Amino acid sequence: MIGQAKRLYELNEIAGSKLGKNGKIFAFASGKGGVGKTFVSLNLAMALSSGGKKILVMDLDFNLSNINVLLNSSSGNKLQTYFTNEKSLPDLVYKYNKNLHFIFGDSGVADYPEITPTALYKLFQDIKFNLPHKYDFIFLDLPPGVNKNILTTLTLVDEIVLLTSPEPTSVMDSYVVIKSLKASGLDYPVNIIVNKAGKSQGETAFQNLYQAVNHFLKFPIKFLGNISNSADVTQSIMEQRPFFEHYTASPVYGELLSIAREVNKINHVVNNSQS
Repeated sequence: MIGQAKRLYELNEIAGSKLGKNGKIFAFASGKGGVGKTFVSLNLAMALSSGGKKILVMDLDFNLSNINVLLNSSSGNKLQTYFTNEKSLPDLVYKYNKNLHFIFGDSGVADYPEITPTALYKLFQDIKFNLPHKYDFIFLDLPPGVNKNILTTLTLVDEIVLLTSPEPTSVMDSYVVIKSLKASGLDYPVNIIVNKAGKSQGETAFQNLYQAVNHFLKFPIKFLGNISNSADVTQSIMEQRPFFEHYTASPVYGELLSIAREVNKINHVVNNSQS
């Protein structure tokens, strides 16, 4: 698994002079399910778009997608039709509002096409050639874990945002993801968000992860912030009402804005280094 992903990473580096690294493509990943990755990626996109940034969110949890469920929205054009060569990526874009667009995945399709590393590499070529000029950020919401396709995807994006929680098992799962990324050849920092945690809990969880990663892997990670465990979040999910649009008085709203500013800084650093 790591050998294939490392080879694709090397191919992407070779193609870098043509494809470039523009700091726009962010993958949201997690070592385990249930840490709120989809909630965070969706609402950070809303936070950035509310400030005038143009965002595309792609649901890459192939055949188990649920961003459309959180939005209570639907589109007839889904990602399966890209892999069956029926549609191009621009054909699949669902315009939620002026600044926020989506490409939805599928759920429970019986004959879903096999997603090979080669198919993923083609997808990223199309993303990097056909989409960045239209958007300030492209967010990719990935399934949890670190299987072959996930690892391949993570080696092809500009930035990785790894979601964890304060639970020791979740922190350990994040360590395993970072270990796999290092083995595949990745050498730039992974960004960490601790979800379902207050400020003190979040900082402690990050420090535990940092110490393990620094001691055993000598690999850089960066803390983007924490998001508190809140009944408002649960209610927004149950009601299928986007949190950022309906719970502006919640402390979580401010935490999302703070992390969105950190994400924006990453983009500015990359752009300034290229100018």
